[in-house]
Amino acid sequence: MHHFYCSYSFSKVTLLREPFLVVSFFYVIFVVVIIYVRLDFSISRDVAAEAKLKAAGHVENAQALLDSRTALYQSYNDATNKYKVAYHLPLSAAHT
Repeated sequence: MHHFYCSYSFSKVTLLREPFLVVSFFYVIFVVVIIYVRLDFSISRDVAAEAKLKAAGHVENAQALLDSRTALYQSYNDATNKYKVAYHLPLSAAHT
């Protein structure tokens, strides 16, 4: 029985071509799927999504009003505390 040897000679470009094509194919598919998912092809209105957006807007407005009310209460509290301190200082000085 005789052993035989087989040798091949490939250029580096030929060896890298097929993996590059596979990676490029998957990259293109990935980009196409991302673009397809991001596009909105609907013709009719999406009532549920519009209602959610409208509700979110109302909640945001209510939160802004509550924040302004809290700020007003805090400024009122600060003013009454300042008045109390200014009112009680002369009284405590008169008693001594």
